[in-house]
Amino acid sequence: MSPPSTDSMEARDERWAVKTFRPLLKSLNIQHIPEPPNVTEVIMADGRSWVLQGMGRCGVFIEQGELPENIGGLLITSHDRDLDFFKLHILINSALCGNAALESRVEQKITAVHEFVHAVAALSAISKIRTESVIRRLKEILRQKAHTIYFEDIKRVVTELGEPLSAKLNGPSESSRKNHFPDEHFRLGIEDFPVSYPIIFEEFLLSKEMFDEYFSRDLVVSICKAVLDKDIQACRDLVFPAAEKLIGEKALNASFALNRILDILVPAVVGYKIHHGRIQG
Repeated sequence: MSPPSTDSMEARDERWAVKTFRPLLKSLNIQHIPEPPNVTEVIMADGRSWVLQGMGRCGVFIEQGELPENIGGLLITSHDRDLDFFKLHILINSALCGNAALESRVEQKITAVHEFVHAVAALSAISKIRTESVIRRLKEILRQKAHTIYFEDIKRVVTELGEPLSAKLNGPSESSRKNHFPDEHFRLGIEDFPVSYPIIFEEFLLSKEMFDEYFSRDLVVSICKAVLDKDIQACRDLVFPAAEKLIGEKALNASFALNRILDILVPAVVGYKIHHGRIQG
């Protein structure tokens, strides 16, 4: 039986990706990856929206594993022809897991999110499959694509995400996104997904939805007022406590988190300024 149609007026942009796949990322609980023989699993058929978008015949699994010392994580994909069931299995090196230090937790999260983005590419491609010939093509593409992240890559991405705040303030807001794995590293070519995967990678590390968990509407309004009043100390007093809590609880690089918070706050300040008629020359 063919999967449900995924034709929709909804654009498959980064907001679609966050809306569709962030619940899956939360269910995988990547900060608490179980030790063998335990595994965290999400059967996509349990989610009505995933079924409607053609991903009901998939399961995503994550666990720790004894991997080669140079490999931080990998994604293994398989397809049961009889059941027409795709299994996307994320393995994270046990050496990355179980450490309470923030730096180690940041590395674990970056690794898990990287492999999760590979899974997103696979799920988006699977959702478009209609025929056996396309299934065979996808399986061949998945075999050829490398879904591995090495420890040297993890260290590099941590460094790039930790770009000094001054660089963000003095340069283009998209500058940090040019340094991560290129879009082609993730893209399979079958998925109906025109937006850059590196942007999605950052969105999954710290999305607007995650920001909203720590920065309430009232807090954002207070920050906007402080910015427009040019009260730098008040801004610090308002932003830093929420940011520090977010960084610690969500295992984020501090500079990256502050950069992302700025990305989200700047449009809010501009909107508040226009709405309240506080346009200054």
